[in-house]
Amino acid sequence: MWWNKVVFGWSMYHVVLWFLAYSFLGWVLESIYMSFCNRRLTNRGFAKSPMCPIYGVGA
Repeated sequence: MWWNKVVFGWSMYHVVLWFLAYSFLGWVLESIYMSFCNRRLTNRGFAKSPMCPIYGVGA
């Protein structure tokens, strides 16, 4: 199964898990920061979802 493939020394399951975790945490931090700057609730997500894929790729 493709979950067992190894990428950079990690199983694909862990790579996907870390991507999703960092994408979500990046969205949370960026939304909090921009909400503070704009003084109103701001969703900085990609396509109206709670994710910023650039943080997942960067991680």
